Amino acid sequence: MTWNSSVNVRASIEAPLLMEIMGMKFRFGAEFGTYGFKDSMPPQTAELTGMTAMGIMSFPIGPGKIKAGVGVIGKSVGSIFESSYGLRLGALGIRVGVRYAAILTPGADVQENWITAPPTLGWMDGLVAVGVNL
Repeated sequence: MTWNSSVNVRASIEAPLLMEIMGMKFRFGAEFGTYGFKDSMPPQTAELTGMTAMGIMSFPIGPGKIKAGVGVIGKSVGSIFESSYGLRLGALGIRVGVRYAAILTPGADVQENWITAPPTLGWMDGLVAVGVNL
């Protein structure tokens, strides 16, 4: 199947505390967003869309940041991994990077769109993020 993605939105919030264990600095946070894919092959009836909710850990590394998270993607359990690089202009931060999302245990929403549901699904996104420090 050939799937086309739609424009998606994500919002995340991270704890203001930067924690450190054995030299590794990290923050906890949460992220909410949307995702959407439509089957572009005839008869073009399959669609996979929904909301995401993730618990995340972010690891700031100089001007870069690595995020990993686990949560809900639609009606399925999923995970994310993101790597981004950015710069700060006052209170405004601008980042670009890549992100991988995986549906680990396909739920009812995935099973409706396939005759035989795959054991996992995954996709990679390019990202541009704008953040504000309060």
